[in-house]
Amino acid sequence: MRVRGCAMIIRDGKLLTLVYDYPDGRLHAIPGGGLEDGETLETAVVRELREELGLEISLGPLRYVGDMMASRYVKQTLHVVFEGRIVAGEPAVNAAYTKANGLAWLDLDRLEETLLYPAVNRELLADRQARRVATRYVGDCRPRHWT
Repeated sequence: MRVRGCAMIIRDGKLLTLVYDYPDGRLHAIPGGGLEDGETLETAVVRELREELGLEISLGPLRYVGDMMASRYVKQTLHVVFEGRIVAGEPAVNAAYTKANGLAWLDLDRLEETLLYPAVNRELLADRQARRVATRYVGDCRPRHWT
């Protein structure tokens, strides 16, 4: 099983995502990645955002944990989603570290219609509407239509 940590960075009502175009459509990923040997989850997330987007970040509270069963695209993955905050830099895709086509700041009001990886759309929108932060296990966090 792969463990993937990621940082949910929200600025001005928008979520930072990496954009991937696949034959079946466009996918928006919350930035992050897998652990390397000897790394803590926090260290891995900070490293991944530095490498892929040129950002220095700090991690906030743990928000969501979810499973994604193996598919033809990826191994079974446990996703761990933290709140994140940019400490330095402006995001720019570094092609040496990611296959993302670009990045996008997604309007949270349009998040319901977005193919998000991991798929924590409903949880994020519910927390935003309730104006609360709720750490929880979300179960299957495979994006809709992801096979």
